[in-house]
Amino acid sequence: MSPDKLLEDGLTFYGLGKVEEAVELWKRVLELSPDHPLALEYLGIAKEDMDGGEKKAEPPPVAAPSASYADDLRMGIALMKEERFEDAQSAFQSALSKKKEDPYVHGYGLLAVAHRLEKYMGVIGDLSAAPKLAQDLDHIKTMKISKEAGFILSFVDGALPYEDILALARMNRLDAMGHIAQLIESGAIRS
Repeated sequence: MSPDKLLEDGLTFYGLGKVEEAVELWKRVLELSPDHPLALEYLGIAKEDMDGGEKKAEPPPVAAPSASYADDLRMGIALMKEERFEDAQSAFQSALSKKKEDPYVHGYGLLAVAHRLEKYMGVIGDLSAAPKLAQDLDHIKTMKISKEAGFILSFVDGALPYEDILALARMNRLDAMGHIAQLIESGAIRS
C-alpha cells in the first residue's frame, strides 16, 4: 500500500475515533519513508489527543440533524471545496458543538486539519531549517501581522529551527504553523 493511501486510511480511522488504528497506519508510512513530514505531524497530533484521553468511536447518527447543525455541515463542505480549510474546520467545530461526538462531522473536521497541515508544510518545507528575517525590522513593523505571528516572529534569529519555534510557540501546533506560513507568504521571513 502506498504512503498516501496509508495516510488517507489513517485519517479515516482517526475521524471515526479509532486513534490506535490510525497511529498504526501512520507508523507504517514511517517504515516506508522514515522522515515523511505528514506522518510525523499526524502522529504528533494523535499523541496530543491520546494524552488528553483516548477517543471512543460512536455509531453514525440515526436521527435527522437539526437545521443549524445541517447548515454548519453544509457550510463546512462548501468551504472545503473552496479550499478555505481553516474556515471549514471552524464550521465543522460549530456543527460538533450542536451534535457532540458525531464521527461523520468529526471526520470532516480532521480532513480540514489534514489539508491545513499539508498546505502549511508546503509553504514551510523542512522543519529542521532555521528561518531568517527576509525584510528589515522597520519594514516588518509596517506589515499587518497578528500578535500571534508577531510572537512567533520574536523567535526568528536564523539559528533556531522551525521545529523549536513550534515547541516554544505556546499555542496549538497547527495554528502556530499557520502563523509561520503567513509570515513566509507575506515575505517577512524565509528559510
